[in-house]
Amino acid sequence: MKENDYLLLLYKRLNAEIGPEESARLEAWLLESAEHRRLAGEMEQIWAATGAYTPSLNVDLDKDFSLLQNRLRQEETTPKLKIVRFPTVLVRIAAALLLLLGAVWVFRVLQPETPVWQMAAAGNAPKIEVKLPDGTRVWLRKGSSLEYPTSFEGAHRLVKLRGEAYFDVAHNPAHPFRVSVNTGEKVEVLGTQFNVRASDQAQTSVLVRSGKVRYTPVDSQEGVLLVAGKKAVYDKITAKITLSDAISFNELAWQTGGLEFVKTPLSQAVRDLENWYGVKVSLENPALANCPHTAPLTNQSIYVVLKAMAETYGMNVRRDSEGNYHLSGGNCQ
Repeated sequence: MKENDYLLLLYKRLNAEIGPEESARLEAWLLESAEHRRLAGEMEQIWAATGAYTPSLNVDLDKDFSLLQNRLRQEETTPKLKIVRFPTVLVRIAAALLLLLGAVWVFRVLQPETPVWQMAAAGNAPKIEVKLPDGTRVWLRKGSSLEYPTSFEGAHRLVKLRGEAYFDVAHNPAHPFRVSVNTGEKVEVLGTQFNVRASDQAQTSVLVRSGKVRYTPVDSQEGVLLVAGKKAVYDKITAKITLSDAISFNELAWQTGGLEFVKTPLSQAVRDLENWYGVKVSLENPALANCPHTAPLTNQSIYVVLKAMAETYGMNVRRDSEGNYHLSGGNCQ
């Protein structure tokens, strides 16, 4: 079927004269592309705006349209010129279709196109990377999803997040970037790198790696301004925001692919290792708790990482029968 045939089916559906088989063909055509669905939506809006006018005559569209096609075929095979007079009803149908198609064209010209929204979901993958129309890069963590338009229109670049994501936002001060989470909170930025962890749990956290963002938990609150190295945690039960300095960025290890330490207190480094590897590590010498630990990004095994840490501070590393690790002795250098 050609596009005009489907437009006729749309007309019949709007006029409540479409049959089950025709309706199925029309639905299949609508599922083929966003452009088909947009055209149908525009026709429905125009139909609603014109009061869904229907002719007073009872018209058999199938019979009349078939008659029209047969007469056209006869004309194609007849060598001599012949004047064909069409029934008044067919003329009215053709006029109605032309009017409807003309109105769609005017509607498209006068009305700005509404961006089509689409969704990206990580599913069971550890993470996926999504590139937005403005060049912004987003990493979605396992089980998270992001809704975004095919093109950014208006004063703001808005996306909708469910779960956890790391954003590397394309710089555009004239059009601030906004992240709306499923619980109604908003994060607004000009150009930065940050992480948002927003779930159905009791807390939402925002960690800024570079640049600055404004985090607004609810519309009634002014929100807080976060710069690089700052973290905000919003408790949804008490409705309070807690601000803190990011001791390390290793809660972003899911995005970077490993742990990295830059003058991180050794006690915090040990906690990061425990969270990342899912093990228990005991730092048995309390005098080493605040030793600044620096180590490059790594995704090696926990034993290799602990062995390198032990050699740096002169410690001994031991693994007990339950699989827990113990660091003993040593001193800050």
